[in-house]
Amino acid sequence: MRTSSRPVQWYMAFGFLATPLFFWPTYFSPYEPPKVWFLALWVVGALGLTLLNHYGRDNSNRLLAWLIFGLFAELTITSLVSGRFFTSVWGNPYRMDGLIALAALVVLAFIVALIWNGKLGEKIIMAIAIATGVLSLWAVGATFYSALVPASAWWQGRVALSFGNPTALSGYLGVSLPFSYYAYKHFFEKRRTLRGALLIQIAAIILTRTIGGLLCLALFGIYLFRHRLSRAILIIIFGIAIAAALGFYEYFSVRVRNPGYIVAEDRARILMKGVIAIADRPVWGWGWAQFSRAFSTIDWPTHYNVDAMVDRPHSSLLDMGVSGGIPALVIYVTILAISLVTLVKRQNFLCTTLAMVLIMYVVQSQTNITSVAEDMLAWFVIGVALSYKFSLG
Repeated sequence: MRTSSRPVQWYMAFGFLATPLFFWPTYFSPYEPPKVWFLALWVVGALGLTLLNHYGRDNSNRLLAWLIFGLFAELTITSLVSGRFFTSVWGNPYRMDGLIALAALVVLAFIVALIWNGKLGEKIIMAIAIATGVLSLWAVGATFYSALVPASAWWQGRVALSFGNPTALSGYLGVSLPFSYYAYKHFFEKRRTLRGALLIQIAAIILTRTIGGLLCLALFGIYLFRHRLSRAILIIIFGIAIAAALGFYEYFSVRVRNPGYIVAEDRARILMKGVIAIADRPVWGWGWAQFSRAFSTIDWPTHYNVDAMVDRPHSSLLDMGVSGGIPALVIYVTILAISLVTLVKRQNFLCTTLAMVLIMYVVQSQTNITSVAEDMLAWFVIGVALSYKFSLG
């Protein structure tokens, strides 16, 4: 077995630093597509370095590897039989969230599995901490500026920065909180600076004023005091968080405030149309990045002559179910479960941190659309789990 050299480690860290900050102001959709292209090109470079240096690992998690291969194959096949394969390949042109983006994330996970070691983890986590620090300072500064110059405010005064959407920004900052905490606890010589950065990151999440961000803060608080809670209570809290993230709070609050009122892009419509879409095509699904087709085909609770254009179901679990049917959803959930069990059983601070990142991603990604920069964190964690053997004993 040969693990990563220092130049490869720095190259990997650079990608995790640059991806969340990268955008292209002159592009017609300046935020998400440039991130996807940057990520894809960076992953190609990382793959080249991995192959040139003959990196390998003898004790990888083969079950998890086959599940990841199976998931991608399932989604590719469902996209082929959907009749709109090229739509699945590219995705929404304003987000570039098709199979190209998914393939880059899957390849990233395998690269991490092949070259993973503690030094690589330290460099990547520090890179993520620097990126979140820059974004958090930028968010606080932009908020104060928009308060002083109201004409400059977007999104009702909420910040979006290099993500173009407050929910995408809060998702990345929220899910990366455990990484920032790990950096604060681990890098002793920079502890004072990292503590201040962590507090600013929490403030930045609050300033985005999103449900997903607040859920991440709540889960982060539970993570900090987890040793004082029983395992049963933690499982109950996690289940409640998932239910809240799926939109039940918004569903009932809208109905209480406005009885009989229907919004075209209401979460209840998106959720129910997604469930009906899975029931209509439980085996093959509708194809990757084709939720807009399912949404426009299904009428619930009534027909709209001119309906909203909704291309993502605002839930990663629902997205998998609609795209690849129940088989893809089951495989995806199994991948997440095996990754969590593998990391938790390692019983060290780094793996506990990685497990918490994945838990927060699962919860936050049920509240809204995620950025590829946030997805990148989840697949990085899956890649680390892939580098360890899995057993239930």
